[in-house]
Amino acid sequence: MSPTAMTPTIEKRLQDLRTLLEVAQAMTGIRQLQPLLELIVASATRLVDADRTSLFLLEPDGSLWTRVAQDSTDIRLPPGFGIAGIVARTGETLSIADAYEDPRFSRDVDVKTGYRTRSILCVPLVTPSGSVVGVIEAMNKKGEIPFDADDEESLRALGSHAAVALDTQRLLVGELKRERMESEIELARKIQENLRPRKLPEPSWLRLAAWQETAEKTGGDYYDVMEAPLGSFDLLVCDVSGHGLASTVLMSAARAYLRALHLVESNPQKLIEKLNRLISPDIPDDAFATLVACRIGPGGDACYVSAGHLPPLVYRPRNGTFDAHEETDIVLGYSVDSTYRAHQIDRLERGDLVVLATDGLYEAANPEGLLWGLDAVRDTIAAAAHEGAHGVIEALRAGVFGHSERLFLDDDITLLVAERL
Repeated sequence: MSPTAMTPTIEKRLQDLRTLLEVAQAMTGIRQLQPLLELIVASATRLVDADRTSLFLLEPDGSLWTRVAQDSTDIRLPPGFGIAGIVARTGETLSIADAYEDPRFSRDVDVKTGYRTRSILCVPLVTPSGSVVGVIEAMNKKGEIPFDADDEESLRALGSHAAVALDTQRLLVGELKRERMESEIELARKIQENLRPRKLPEPSWLRLAAWQETAEKTGGDYYDVMEAPLGSFDLLVCDVSGHGLASTVLMSAARAYLRALHLVESNPQKLIEKLNRLISPDIPDDAFATLVACRIGPGGDACYVSAGHLPPLVYRPRNGTFDAHEETDIVLGYSVDSTYRAHQIDRLERGDLVVLATDGLYEAANPEGLLWGLDAVRDTIAAAAHEGAHGVIEALRAGVFGHSERLFLDDDITLLVAERL
């Protein structure tokens, strides 16, 4: 073959190389996924002179999804389905001259789209680490001829650049999500800290102590102490399901409602019912909140209302026993018409302890998955009771961290302890 006869082929290869270089450079400047996908598809179509091209991204379950296709049809393929599925599974290029003569080809997509597939060139998008992140499928080379070896080489080269760009894009998106999540967690933590009582009351007849440990993924724990009629105090602990900013915002709404209602409603039972009516519309269907409110008077009289929350743990040091309080009502947010009951606590004597806690305390797990449990919590309270409210807090703190054997917990822990003086 003469040098003159080779010129068109050489020129075509040079043009393909220039196109690949331009596309690779353009990819590095794109920071959003959709424009990147559109560039890859348009470049593939032009590079191999195809009628149309689809780009499938590999999902975690092994299925493929056309995030961009030139026929604007959204297609999802189960793992290993069709030519694209085979290429994604094997990581090998497939070039098919007549799709309808190949038993591996499925006509389902053609039936769905009304398209008539003839020739196919499908290449995997493989990262430098060897991971397949998707496939490019070019269809129907113009001129009604099959794709050739040069087309395969060009599309594989484009696929290599595309895989790197997509992998970088995923890392970038993951980093942005991580930064956004960290920012939300930090904001949630600050909101949670700002909602804590700045100073606990110090009546002569009651000693109060509190501890709150936020988990790595901040949740919606909240505690408060509010002055009630006749010199008594209402102790409250609330736990909103879930983690992150949404739970914290819902928790802050509960606190705001409670504080406002507390100014006009003195009955603890009605207080919680009104809170439930107010907050229920704000709670999503897949979320809920639990709460326990305990009222303690100067004479030792006490009662509690529980909305799906662990009732107060009442310990009597003089005989070394816990009260048997198990009564609780439905969680907040289940229904606006939910009703709640107040349950009496036997008169508190000097040295008696009332402990309110969220489930993060007794559900804290060790590395083997064993929960700390309520029995361990009760044993710890009993052993530290002679040290008073603050001693009980410190003992529970040491106990739960000793059991979990780690610095970061899966759930927030909130403790509020009252000691009768």
